[in-house]
Amino acid sequence: MSDLELRTLPTTDDPTPENIAWLQAVALGFHGQSLTDEQLKRWNSEAHRQGMRARGVYRSDLPEGAYPGPVGTFMSYDALVNTGGGHLETANLISDVTVRASHRRRGILRTMMTADLTEAHERGLAFASLTVTEAVIYGRFGFGVSSLHQHVELDVTHDFALRHQPTGHCEIVDARSEWVMDQRDALFRKTLERTRGAHDRQLFYRDRLSGAWDYDQGGENRKLRTVAHWSQAGELDGMATFEYGDWTDHELVINDLVALTPQAELALWDHLGHHDLVRKVTWRVANPHSPLRWALVDSRRLEVKGHRDCTWLRVLDPVRALSVRGWRDDGTVVIDVADDLGFAAGRFRITVEGGTASVERTHDEPDAHLGVQELGSLYFGVVEPSTLAAAGRVHGTPEAIARLDDLFEVDDQAFNNSHF
Repeated sequence: MSDLELRTLPTTDDPTPENIAWLQAVALGFHGQSLTDEQLKRWNSEAHRQGMRARGVYRSDLPEGAYPGPVGTFMSYDALVNTGGGHLETANLISDVTVRASHRRRGILRTMMTADLTEAHERGLAFASLTVTEAVIYGRFGFGVSSLHQHVELDVTHDFALRHQPTGHCEIVDARSEWVMDQRDALFRKTLERTRGAHDRQLFYRDRLSGAWDYDQGGENRKLRTVAHWSQAGELDGMATFEYGDWTDHELVINDLVALTPQAELALWDHLGHHDLVRKVTWRVANPHSPLRWALVDSRRLEVKGHRDCTWLRVLDPVRALSVRGWRDDGTVVIDVADDLGFAAGRFRITVEGGTASVERTHDEPDAHLGVQELGSLYFGVVEPSTLAAAGRVHGTPEAIARLDDLFEVDDQAFNNSHF
C-alpha cells in the first residue's frame, strides 16, 4: 500500500469530476457499461440524499493512458434493520465494493473495510451488513450469512390452481402514479417493521419499481406492471411488480412482491398465475418460508431453481446487538466470542427475561465458544447453534449447545428482499 492512498470523498447533489471517476470505477468493477451523464447525475444525487460515505484507494502515480479514478471503491450508509420483536436498529450498510483486477492482493479491501468498520464502531453502531456477489470474501472480516432467499419457478399452465379461493381482490394499478408509489413505500415500511432481518431500502427502489428509471437500462422501463391486493375489509395489503418475458419463454417475471399477510401473498400469486399467454412465473428473491407450495393443488408445479444467501451480518458491539434482539424464551448463557479485528471479542453473559435481554461483559467460564462470523449467522435465527456446532463452528458441551438452541430460537423467520 506504500504507493496507494485511501481517501473519503464528499458526495454532492451534482457530481464533481472526482465523484464521476469514482462512479465509473464502480461500474468497471461490476463489469458494467460506462455510465451516461444522466446515470451519473442520478446515482450521485441519490447517494448524497442517502447520506452515503464513499471511499476510494488511489494510486500516487497514474500511468499515462490508464483508466482514471480509484483502484478500489467502497460505499456505506446508515439504515434501519429489524432485529426482531418489532425493534428497528440503525446499522452500517455496505455497498459498491470493488478492487480493480490490476491491484488485487495488495490489501486494498482490508484497508477500506477496516477503516469503515472502525468508524461505524466508533459511532456506536451495533453491526454492519452487506449483500455480496461472492460468498468467500467477507467471512474473514467477521460477516456471517444472516438471511436466505430462493429463485423459484411456478408452472402456471393448464389446471394451475390453489387449494382454496383467495380472499379479497386484485387490480392492476398505474405503477407510475404518485399514489401507487406512496402506497408501495408504505407497504414496505410495514413489512420492515414486522419482519425480523428486513433491511430498509435505498432511495432508488421507488423509481426502479415504478419503471420511471432503471439504472441497468439507463432510462425508463416501460415493461413494468404493478398489481395491488385489497383484503375483504378493503385494506390495501399487498403489491407485486412484474414484467412479461419474450414470446418464446411465455414467462412472467416478478421484480418485487410485498404482502402484509399470507392471504395477500397467495392472492397475488394466484392473480399472476392466471394471466393469458403465460406459462411460468419466476421470482429470484422468494421467501423460503412462503406458504405457496403448500397452497398449491399440485405442489410439484413450484420448482426451486436455486438457494442463495442474501444478507451477511457483522456484529460490532455484542452488548448492544444482543440487547436489542427480539427473544422468545427466557434463559442465561455465557458465550466467548473471537474476533480478529477486535470489535466484538470477549465473553458476554446473556440473560433473557420476558423477551428482553440484559447483556454484560464477564470473566466467567463460557458455556460456548464461537467466532463473530458465527454470531452474525445466529443473530436473526437463520441457523441453529447445534447446526453450527455439528459443522465444527460453535464449541461447547451438548448440554450447553442445547441451551443455546433454546435461547436463540425464534418464532418469526428472518427474511430480507432488499439488496443494496
